[in-house]
Amino acid sequence: MSESNPATQKMGGQPRLRILAIGGADLTDVIASTKNGGSKLTSGLSEKLADAYQGKFTVDVTNHPAVTMKELGDIIPGLNGDPDVVLLSVLSDVTGKGHLDTDSFEAEARKVANSLKDKGAHVIFSNVSTIDPQDTVTNYHGLQDDPPSLRAHKTALAILDLSNQLGVSVVDADRLLAEMGAAPHVEKIGHYDAEASDIVCEEIKRILEDYGFFENRPVMAQSGKRG
Repeated sequence: MSESNPATQKMGGQPRLRILAIGGADLTDVIASTKNGGSKLTSGLSEKLADAYQGKFTVDVTNHPAVTMKELGDIIPGLNGDPDVVLLSVLSDVTGKGHLDTDSFEAEARKVANSLKDKGAHVIFSNVSTIDPQDTVTNYHGLQDDPPSLRAHKTALAILDLSNQLGVSVVDADRLLAEMGAAPHVEKIGHYDAEASDIVCEEIKRILEDYGFFENRPVMAQSGKRG
């Protein structure tokens, strides 16, 4: 059965867009200019939207520290405000220790996405480039921990599956970086240079535009199955 949550039936063209960004510097650096807390971009998401729409829209970005999906599922009830959009970084799960249980990760991410959608937010996951300059593993047999590059692959596949089922969006940083030649633009796992950060920022802007947040029409709902 498809899901259509009335809380998601927003109207585009509103003067203020409220974004909650849950992640560390990896997420801040692809949405915020150096004037607004980032360390890479001279023109962040707010500036790009101001330029594109002649200042008609104000973007309020609230940052929440990076947490794993499991940790986030426990704190969502206590999050303040009702954001229009929640951007979610998976880097905390990518840099974790041990073997990543893909089923458990996907279940926790599903819980998070459904809880946020129930609050009326549009959910956008951001995956991580699978390039890790420090990863030299060539044989995975007997490894005590999954290297971050492998965890990046696993989380990317899991949130792709969630996107297919729940209708949430994915910023495919792995694909965007790969199209650029990846390695020269990756400083460390999940952290990119200014050129790559700008490309990811443009992709986030495109996704927001596709939903219709800046047009005078109903915003496209994230329909799907709860599962």
